[in-house]
Amino acid sequence: MSFQLDQHSNYGRLLRDLGRRGLVLFVGAGINGKKELLWSGLLGRLCAAALERVFDEERATPAERSQVLGSLDGTSGGQLFNVYQKASLIKQLLGKRYIPVLQKAIYPNSLRDLESAFSSEDSQELATLLGVARLCCSRRARVHAVVTFNCDNYLCMAIDQWNRSHRDDQVVPLIAFHQDVDSRSRAGGRVLPIYHVHGYIPPPWEIRRRQGGAVVLSYDEYFQNMLEPSSWQTTTQLHFLMNYTCLFIGASLTDMNMLRTLAAAKKYGDVRNSKPGRSPTGRYALVISGDASNDSRGEASRIGDRLRATVLCDAGVNPIFVTKEKLPQILDKLAGGGGNGAQVSA
Repeated sequence: MSFQLDQHSNYGRLLRDLGRRGLVLFVGAGINGKKELLWSGLLGRLCAAALERVFDEERATPAERSQVLGSLDGTSGGQLFNVYQKASLIKQLLGKRYIPVLQKAIYPNSLRDLESAFSSEDSQELATLLGVARLCCSRRARVHAVVTFNCDNYLCMAIDQWNRSHRDDQVVPLIAFHQDVDSRSRAGGRVLPIYHVHGYIPPPWEIRRRQGGAVVLSYDEYFQNMLEPSSWQTTTQLHFLMNYTCLFIGASLTDMNMLRTLAAAKKYGDVRNSKPGRSPTGRYALVISGDASNDSRGEASRIGDRLRATVLCDAGVNPIFVTKEKLPQILDKLAGGGGNGAQVSA
């Protein structure tokens, strides 16, 4: 049984692979930073909106409402539903209001407030998102595309913030779907396709609406996605995983669709790239490490990281464990910055 955490070797291989072939980023909700933009915060607001009518019909007291919502998010005991069950419940209760309420939950702040937060130099909550944006714009990293499991537009906004301060080296983020692939330059900048494989919800201030396909949150949406193994979402991810250096950031890597795609890339892509004249394709993940700063938990945390590393390696992913505080510095170093002496955790 392989039970090891070859941490520094994985990081070194990633740095080496940056120069070998194009890099593709796979990003999840963890890059957004702000609590209200993470899945837990998003689902919490959606549950409150969806259950409002039920609470009124049942004449629930404030204490009862709080207790029910707490049981849904696990703050008052065990969780009643998993993520997909909660999303299915929300969709059923909201009906035709599902997408408008989802949009409001994803974009709770005004455009002006968001632009102010992005331009603030001391915005720690958005440090990871801004770090990913800088990595996307780095000529050294040569990011070919981004696959996002998020439905929001925040990464594009962060890249636009980078463009405002680097007008001589513009990067044009393109909300991409299967018919939109186009690597040509436009508007004097480099085009970066961002594939929203779980759908796209445009912000309310976006003038030109994009048809982003079905959002994948609830059970029916998830099952429909699984029933189409040759869909553009699956084939696009498989193409990148088999032909490019791939880096997962802010993704849990527990979704069965993703694990199925990784298994296929490992089985078929690694065999093909092991032939003479081909360099092996690297798949890496920046994973938030357990809290080892507390001496009483340090060893348990390290063992937990080693166990997670064993599972990820079996899925064909090389984990690089970092603390949440050091993640923006690691992204800065990958983009070609100094990284302020950032080190991966041991």
